[in-house]
Amino acid sequence: EDYVENEQRSTYCIVGYGKIAEFPSLPSSSDDGEQLSNGGAKITLTSDRGALCQFVKDRNHDSLSDLRHTRAAFVSPDCLVVSWGRGDGFVVIYRRVQQQGGVNNRGNKNERNLQVGWNA
Repeated sequence: EDYVENEQRSTYCIVGYGKIAEFPSLPSSSDDGEQLSNGGAKITLTSDRGALCQFVKDRNHDSLSDLRHTRAAFVSPDCLVVSWGRGDGFVVIYRRVQQQGGVNNRGNKNERNLQVGWNA
């Protein structure tokens, strides 16, 4: 009974340490092809990305710091739970934060347009 036929849900994917991609739901009919071309994945950062990347760097890429061990659960549209596969059993609860626009000047040039979208 919680299922709503016309409800549109995004799909989330962990694409790197502290990086979460959000894919919009696909249109329900083939007439909405224009909606597909206007959409696409939106990649945002977690507030603890720096610490996650430092952990991986310090571990020197051992088997416990392999991104393939990462697991995530969608709790609500504004809440994700992620285990980063560090071998310690910890999970991090993230809540979505409103983005203010602008540029993230941290990190390399490929990440300058990414903003923090999930707060630990």
